[in-house]
Amino acid sequence: MSSSISDWIRNFFQPSTSYQRVGTSSNSSIPGSFPTEQESNSPPHPPSSRISPVFNSQTINSTFRNLSSWLNYLLIQPLIIIILVIFRILSTIINVIYFQNQSPSIVNGSGGGGGSGSGIDGSTNNNSRCEFVDPVAKASKFIRDLEDNLQPPSILQGNDINSGGGGSNDTHSPITSATRPVSGTTVTTTTTTTSTTISNSERLPPFFQGSYTQALYMATKRGKFLFVYLTNPHNENANGIFNNIITNEIFLKIFRTNENIIIWGGDLTNPEAYQLANSLAVTKFPFLGLLCLTRSSKMTPEGPRKTVSKLSLVSKIQGNIINTQSLSLGLHQYQNQYQDTNFDDGNLSVANELINRKFLTKIAKYSPELNLIRQELQDKYMSQILLKQQELNYQKSLQADKLKKQKKQYDTLSKQYLIYQLDRFEKYLTKDRVANDNIAKIAIKLTNGNRVTGYFPSNNSIDDIFIFVELINRGYLNVANNSTTTTTTTTTTKLTSTLTESQALTKFKDFKLIYNFKLLSPLPPKICLNDVLSSSKDTTPTATTIKINQFDIIYPNGLLIVEDIQKD
Repeated sequence: MSSSISDWIRNFFQPSTSYQRVGTSSNSSIPGSFPTEQESNSPPHPPSSRISPVFNSQTINSTFRNLSSWLNYLLIQPLIIIILVIFRILSTIINVIYFQNQSPSIVNGSGGGGGSGSGIDGSTNNNSRCEFVDPVAKASKFIRDLEDNLQPPSILQGNDINSGGGGSNDTHSPITSATRPVSGTTVTTTTTTTSTTISNSERLPPFFQGSYTQALYMATKRGKFLFVYLTNPHNENANGIFNNIITNEIFLKIFRTNENIIIWGGDLTNPEAYQLANSLAVTKFPFLGLLCLTRSSKMTPEGPRKTVSKLSLVSKIQGNIINTQSLSLGLHQYQNQYQDTNFDDGNLSVANELINRKFLTKIAKYSPELNLIRQELQDKYMSQILLKQQELNYQKSLQADKLKKQKKQYDTLSKQYLIYQLDRFEKYLTKDRVANDNIAKIAIKLTNGNRVTGYFPSNNSIDDIFIFVELINRGYLNVANNSTTTTTTTTTTKLTSTLTESQALTKFKDFKLIYNFKLLSPLPPKICLNDVLSSSKDTTPTATTIKINQFDIIYPNGLLIVEDIQKD
């Protein structure tokens, strides 16, 4: 009994294709066994009437496999997709709300990377994903942040702005005056131990109001020195460069005395600043660097020649300058080298020496060559302007010649066209020669005061009226007998056309006359036929759909006045 139960459980969890142990009962028949007689009280069933079980281990396993597959396709996978979509939407919303002003990645205050980003020449990485923000707005925000970090004026009372902080130890003087030019005007400032009249904008350099790409254009295309000031908002303790260099009077004086020096700044939340820090291999923040165009001399068989100018980083300061200097020189040696150093008052004398050694000497060194580069850029720009002006004048001359040629062709073709139409329009001068009972009698008052009457078939196009007037204006149509004035017209030789009808159709297929006059109706409603003609030609180029009999002002009788179109 126990063996049969274990066999049933094994068969339930295993497919029928697996190995099954042969039973050990006495009535088992195996090959080679002795035949035995089986006694049974019940009659044997025929083979055809043998009943197989409906539920067995194989059918149950197959049912469970099909059921799990359908559950996977109909429930589990759609549920996973819906959860992924919900998380993606939530992450987008959180990114827009909290991180829309953040750069793709931020480095620590004491480190920088040399990863791929924008180059020093302003080339950007196509893979950077950042929302567009107005460069002027970014620059204004950066300047406002710097103004917020300015120390109170009372702390800066030891900085003698008259001498640029060059080692004055008289920090208890009650009043110190200084006069300095700002934007073309002279501003007198007075510093006391408790207050100051210097505004925040005057205590900062004139940062460039724009993107780094725009500042780079100024440096490369106009030959200017470019200061770059990069900060990290996550490194709040490193203010040495800002307090001792950026707001230093000697540093501010650089921009007041030389208009060819600009400064651009940004923090690492600005993608441009972040990519520029990578390209400059900045290792510490804040960073202050000086860029300018440089070139060298190269020996050639023809003699020494200048290489192509390129933008280079000629000097830099990075990190906390006080700690860096102290660690490199040692505090004792540092004080011996700079006897007038006051560490409690911002280390101004050391900052002045640093400005002079790092920037003023570099500006003096590269200024002569940069002046030559600037002059060459100006000459190149003027030569380009002259070339463009010459090209423009040449194009204007070509256009004038083209228009003159087109006008000559038009005059020739219009004359041939009008002469070809002359025979047909001579009939319209007298009523008897018009072979049509439906006639529109139109009186036309010319610009010279003469009045001519034309008899047009009512089913003719209104364009025939314009051709009729054009023939009269050019003198091709003799209206001496038709005119109501007493002036006589000189008789000229009649013009005849030698073109056949097929030749005329081919030659004047796309030709259109240009009329320099207007036909107006003096009676209400006052209508200008030029407007009707132009509108009809816009819809149907041949203008044959607008008939004379469609206008009551000219059919069956009408009066039109000819007015010249004033040319600009």
